[in-house]
Amino acid sequence: MKTPPLTWVRAFCEAGRQGSFKQAAAALNLAPSTVSHEIRKLEDWLDQPLFDRGPRKAQLTAAGQKLYALVEPAFGQLDAAFAQFAESKTTPLRVGMLPFLASELVLPNIEQFSGSQGLEINSTIHLNALDNGDAKERVDAVVRYAQQAPAGYESVALTPVSLAMVAGGSAANPIPTNPHRRIKLNGKLQGWDKLQAAGQQIPVERDAPIVVDNYLSAMRAVEQGVGIGIAVLPLCEPWLSQGRIHLMNRTLCELKDYYWLVWRKASPKHQRLVALANRMQTEFSAASERIKTLAF
Repeated sequence: MKTPPLTWVRAFCEAGRQGSFKQAAAALNLAPSTVSHEIRKLEDWLDQPLFDRGPRKAQLTAAGQKLYALVEPAFGQLDAAFAQFAESKTTPLRVGMLPFLASELVLPNIEQFSGSQGLEINSTIHLNALDNGDAKERVDAVVRYAQQAPAGYESVALTPVSLAMVAGGSAANPIPTNPHRRIKLNGKLQGWDKLQAAGQQIPVERDAPIVVDNYLSAMRAVEQGVGIGIAVLPLCEPWLSQGRIHLMNRTLCELKDYYWLVWRKASPKHQRLVALANRMQTEFSAASERIKTLAF
């Protein structure tokens, strides 16, 4: 037999791309032990190791790198061929994003984002949703927040991200706020430490913070004058422009992070995803310009 079973090779390629048996298993909807077993059978078939196995990572050996470079493009072509065969060009784009992003940026501009084929919004932002074997659970792209684009995928940087301290109401008509009570997200990015590291003056905490589990609740608490919070910009621009919240100082904390639109390589919807990314870039850029015109 000149070619080993494709299940072995698929497990090898996914583990090589992910750098982890566990993540490869999630992408293939298999148990990690199954992925490891399939790769072990391929190594036995070739009579040489393909991975240096560590406690958390699986790194390709020199032989593994050589084999990966040869066979991975072939699997990409197979994926693209079957996807194009199975998919109608009128199928809506399915994009995963956080609910706040969807409600503040996408839904108010749904006509310009959806195009003639339509747009379906999903709340998942996990990369494994791009590789889900169940077509009903799989998405075409996800919007993720990170410093760098994830390896092994196509990505477009949508906008850089800044943080700012905000309170309720507009600058002209502020809502009385307890300046010593902070609104925080439970177990998620807070932003307060980043503002302090940037040298911004933050009121000393004298009252217990209000802790919420999602960003919409955090902004609503700020809007209602419960306390002060952190605005992610330009995402929160509509709230600023509508006078629901206002910036507490002129200084924005510019991060090295971006929002990225991420999709799998060789996606049959590549051109439509690039067009969507361009539209999102345009809207984010316009929102950033509107922020610059706000009165403090």
